[in-house]
Amino acid sequence: MTISVIRRCLVLSAFCPYFICNIVLADISHYKEVLVSDRATNMGGAYAAVSDDASGAYYNPAGLVFGANDSMTSLSNTTNFVGNKYDNSVGNEAEEEEDWRYLINFAGYMKRLDDSVYGISYAIDDSTGVQQDQKFEDGTVINKVGDDRTYKYGLSWAQQLEEYFSFGTTVYMYHREYYLQKSRLFDSDDINETWSFEKQEGSELGFNLIGGIMWLPEDEFSIGMVVKKTFFFHAEHHFQTQYKAAGVSNVEHNTATDKNYRKMPLTVTLGIAWFPSPNTLITGDVDYHKIEDEDKVNVLNISTGVEYYLTEEYVVRGGLYTNFDNDVMPDSTTTNTEKIDMYGVTLGFSIFNGSSMITAGGVFSLAEGKAQVDPDNPNNIQTAHREVYSYMLAVSINFD
Repeated sequence: MTISVIRRCLVLSAFCPYFICNIVLADISHYKEVLVSDRATNMGGAYAAVSDDASGAYYNPAGLVFGANDSMTSLSNTTNFVGNKYDNSVGNEAEEEEDWRYLINFAGYMKRLDDSVYGISYAIDDSTGVQQDQKFEDGTVINKVGDDRTYKYGLSWAQQLEEYFSFGTTVYMYHREYYLQKSRLFDSDDINETWSFEKQEGSELGFNLIGGIMWLPEDEFSIGMVVKKTFFFHAEHHFQTQYKAAGVSNVEHNTATDKNYRKMPLTVTLGIAWFPSPNTLITGDVDYHKIEDEDKVNVLNISTGVEYYLTEEYVVRGGLYTNFDNDVMPDSTTTNTEKIDMYGVTLGFSIFNGSSMITAGGVFSLAEGKAQVDPDNPNNIQTAHREVYSYMLAVSINFD
């Protein structure tokens, strides 16, 4: 084995686990991967000062007391497309990844008892996958498949203290499962190919705690504040890499298990809602994510939405939001880093039929950022592009 081959084996063996982490964990660097529920989604997720339907359990449980007189339920599903493109990542060609998925991303039921509301709900606010099957001009072949999904399910309670003031809390069980498999032939035209195989899988369990307050200082205004934090009691991550250089028969094989807990941010949201007229609502939220990891940066996201009643039966909604990345910007001092700040727009339409509401809507998010995805040159920087399309259909029912 030549010195260059030995060096390549050692470098790839050292960097593969970090490379895999970058691919799978890139999307947990964002905090608005999947907007939850119907009305809130169509208003760009700006819902902390509204939250008067079942999805308030997720956005601000304090708002639940201003909802239905007796009980309320909600069910929403989303069809989601994500596409990633990394320019000049294999020679002068771009790697391209994409994934389609269908999610029932929120279901909830809330029940009023005097001045209190109790409920149970389920949410998926982070679900990403990757599919890649490419052959490049230099003979390189890349095949990749992965899935990363977070489930939250639990109980909510809200209490009305005064006519215009309330507080509430939700305790979610946090459950994340993910895996990634990637194979790469460096020269598929050579009978002595150089190839690598990488695999990562793991799970996390914990509690996602949400506490909120709601204040209505005037009939036309409401203010909401929410604090969220996730605590883990289980984490297990398994890594496996294999590498074979051209012209040699032995295979470099490495495995590792990591049981360290990720450091989750403390999230504080401040929201305001304004009713300039009986048929118009304008909302805005500011989300601040305080990061505990020294290698990450704090994130400030902003969202705004508008709701307009065309008639008593027909409603249109729209919104804008940011979904910024907590990674640092890649440079010559970083390795396998990716930073993509997302910007999104939402639009939806609802039809009321008595106490029920049927909603359809869409989300489009677009970004261009920087990434380091070349395993041979992990410090090289490529331009990264990401597109996200979501189509939502939901139904909500209030029982008076």
